[in-house]
Amino acid sequence: MTMAIASFMPYAGFMIAVVTKLLLRAQDSSFTCFSKVPKTKKITVSQYETLYSGPEVQFHLKYSSMMYMVFVTFTHGIALPILFPISCFAMCNMYIIEKLQFAYFYRQPPLLDNSLNDSSLRILQKAPLFMLCFGYWQLGNR
Repeated sequence: MTMAIASFMPYAGFMIAVVTKLLLRAQDSSFTCFSKVPKTKKITVSQYETLYSGPEVQFHLKYSSMMYMVFVTFTHGIALPILFPISCFAMCNMYIIEKLQFAYFYRQPPLLDNSLNDSSLRILQKAPLFMLCFGYWQLGNR
């Protein structure tokens, strides 16, 4: 049940972030969103940029949710085969939401090297070992 709920959480998080940002912008302009001359209560340019630009990309949250899905699915997938399609659906949802967020919501992502990606791939290589060990235990346990 947790995995099914987690598969829809990217949509909920995205909607909450967008609505919050829009409400903060409307509050800043005193809810005069449709006027020809936009108003703002911000004094400095940096305050204005902070409010009207998107948030920074938080890669660690994206990688952790993806690793959570993979490891839970591989650990318990032999006993509960429904986890594989749920996990596939969840990863497709994460992919769609990330594409939308990078295109329309986030600031320009920081320039990173491949060290984060390489370290996460090294960790994910251990998931099949978990599947073999826990699968052997789950299928052999009476």
